[in-house]
Amino acid sequence: MTVLDYIFIGCAAVAVAVGAWKGLLKQLFALVGIFVVAVGTTYLAPYPAQWLSSVIEGDGLRSIVAMIITFVVLALAYGIVTAIISKIVNKGKVLGALNRVLGAVLAVGVVYLVFAVLCSLLLDTADDFLPHIKGLLQQSFRESWVMQNVYANNFFGNWLLGVLAEKIPSIVPAA
Repeated sequence: MTVLDYIFIGCAAVAVAVGAWKGLLKQLFALVGIFVVAVGTTYLAPYPAQWLSSVIEGDGLRSIVAMIITFVVLALAYGIVTAIISKIVNKGKVLGALNRVLGAVLAVGVVYLVFAVLCSLLLDTADDFLPHIKGLLQQSFRESWVMQNVYANNFFGNWLLGVLAEKIPSIVPAA
């Protein structure tokens, strides 16, 4: 086993512990919240940008400040709604152990997806940014269980990086 395998196992173990502690419902609310806040920010950021036009001159800076303001407001609003729903759901401890076991399983799945995206990002950009690490990564790819099983046929990681590369220029205009 390589260092990468131990890092993956350590992250998975921590994720299982946190997932079992939080449970499935809290983790699902958190994951949905990330998506809702990110998508909401992209669609709602132009409104504060219009309000900031008299205060901030540059389009690029105004767009970034508007996105930050929108993100913070949406995250706070989603957090309040999630806290209220969690209190209502947790009053009746119906799920109990099943909630915690499924939370641990979801956490391992999230770690798997994060490693898939990181592997794609590192291997695809190593030529440009970290050429001295490319050989190390390729050696790890041959020897590591994680690289062979997480990165092999990594359609999700490559798809997500492609979507992000396509969307970022349309969200933040050039300065």
